[in-house]
Amino acid sequence: LNLNLTELAVINAGNKIVIGKDGVQTGDMDIDAWDISSRSFDVELYANDITMGGIDMGEGSILAHAQDNGGDLGTLAIDGNINRDMIDGTATLDLRADNNITSSGGYHIRATDADSDGDGNEETDADSLTVILNANRDGVVGNDEGGVDLDTVEITTLGGDIIIGGGTDPRNTPTYNEAGVVLSRVNLSTGAGDIHITGAGDANSSGGGDHGVTMNSSSVLYTTSGNITINGTSRSNGINSRGIALGAVNFVTESGAITMRGEAQGNNTGNVGLYWGSDAGLNSVGTGTEIGDIILTGIGPGDQAEALTIEGTDDFVIRDANITITGINGDVSIDNPISKVGGTEEITISVQADGDITLGTDGSMTSSSGIMNVLLNADRDGDEDGDISINNADISTNGGYFIAGGGSGT
Repeated sequence: LNLNLTELAVINAGNKIVIGKDGVQTGDMDIDAWDISSRSFDVELYANDITMGGIDMGEGSILAHAQDNGGDLGTLAIDGNINRDMIDGTATLDLRADNNITSSGGYHIRATDADSDGDGNEETDADSLTVILNANRDGVVGNDEGGVDLDTVEITTLGGDIIIGGGTDPRNTPTYNEAGVVLSRVNLSTGAGDIHITGAGDANSSGGGDHGVTMNSSSVLYTTSGNITINGTSRSNGINSRGIALGAVNFVTESGAITMRGEAQGNNTGNVGLYWGSDAGLNSVGTGTEIGDIILTGIGPGDQAEALTIEGTDDFVIRDANITITGINGDVSIDNPISKVGGTEEITISVQADGDITLGTDGSMTSSSGIMNVLLNADRDGDEDGDISINNADISTNGGYFIAGGGSGT
């Protein structure tokens, strides 16, 4: 299906234009350079495979669903820029695929400020765009699964949420693929909007690619007051399976909370629930009493497995955010600095593990501004199998307490 600009110009639907029919797949669809920026109607698109080749949105929302017809699996490719430039009001871009959602051409999905309230501040406007990338929409697991794979993509929402997930409830349901969600050279910016990412790997993988969520290659996730929530599960017994695998990615928030939960279900070499690797960093820049907490949880496949590993080269830099790092059913290893560099509040860094806690040479925890308490709690499940090792790591609390012990009552 191709509608040229002349044909689009004469379309003036009331509330909605629907092309295709939900549940009845009649062929593939290519959307090529649509300009409906002067229109106010919603758009719904249904087909087998869909290529989004570029759209200038209007006031209305867009839903596109690539559906599995038993032959074509129902894939959706973002193959052009999608803009919502200087448009008043809120809208949603809801991209659904029964199989995969992909983009690799250096494209963007971008809302720009219409300043509908006249104050010149984009963060206070109601001109936001919510973006939903909903792979594996049909919820099939074990055959014809679907994930989200973005390479060199920018998404800017001006306060709208970004939701990446699967099933009919993508905020809380994972995509399923060998790597459920892959973000490479991706920039996500929501301002006051939240970022939700949920993915699961492949139970039959054996070559080290089973990741629930993986991010790398200088990706950036940024919010002002919006929260960042990431859930990932690896499902195979193959080596190097990781629930969440983070390479060169930076998480930045002014006052939002950052919550991650990674689980490795299979027990093999290199399997980790939540893994922070080289050049993965975190920066909570806000100060005051209303700063969101940072909660990082890794779940391992066995009490002496690796539940959570942090060994990147970029610091965790905080001001007034508390940090809780938890290893369930496994060990916690930290070989990356955590630094409190400003702020007005007393904070606590809490590290707890059912197994061991290890602070490597670069696993320092220091405060140069304000009180920072440090709590290390190994053997939290109380099975008398978990110790604490501090290997030349500096701990400087600037007047805060330091406690190291075991069991659930530390």
